[in-house]
Amino acid sequence: VLSQPSGSLPATLGKVINGGETVIELGCGYGINLHRLNKEYPDCDYIGGEFSDNAVQIASTLYDDQANITVEKFNYYDDDWGIFNREFESGLVVFTRHSIEQLPQFESIIETFHRSIGSGLRAVIHLEPVYEMHNTKSMLQLLRKKYTQINDYNQDLLTVLKADDKVIIDSTKYDIGGSALNPTSLVRWHPA
Repeated sequence: VLSQPSGSLPATLGKVINGGETVIELGCGYGINLHRLNKEYPDCDYIGGEFSDNAVQIASTLYDDQANITVEKFNYYDDDWGIFNREFESGLVVFTRHSIEQLPQFESIIETFHRSIGSGLRAVIHLEPVYEMHNTKSMLQLLRKKYTQINDYNQDLLTVLKADDKVIIDSTKYDIGGSALNPTSLVRWHPA
């Protein structure tokens, strides 16, 4: 299972990884995305942040022999994100993949993000369902909006990023895959 290809994740992050960076996934589960990236870019350090104690424990067993992959406890709602309390000399790339969707509001998170991350941040990539990108021109789009509302998924990621003067949005791409009602979109940004 761990050696299966990961679709577009290495290609997507490969646009911001030059080699030797630290790559952090917030809400990483047991770190499968980090493992897959490590196969493509083995010279990077990978750190995962995950709320579930069980997932952190599973990761410590799975990647025991891979010194460049660690998964540690992380909570989006903490006032300080200790996962960033270290030096990132070769640059830092942060990504999320369907973890922001679990936060009804991103607005409460962005200030902690800015406070916690120091210098060296090259890019942040969100591979998330982006509510604001659904239009109302088709039945499918209306169903996607309703699905997000019913599940209390995030509805303000793009709005918050666009309003934040500390953020420069580099690119967005709607519906790059995933489920019909909860498609993955891409938002890439860096600090202003």
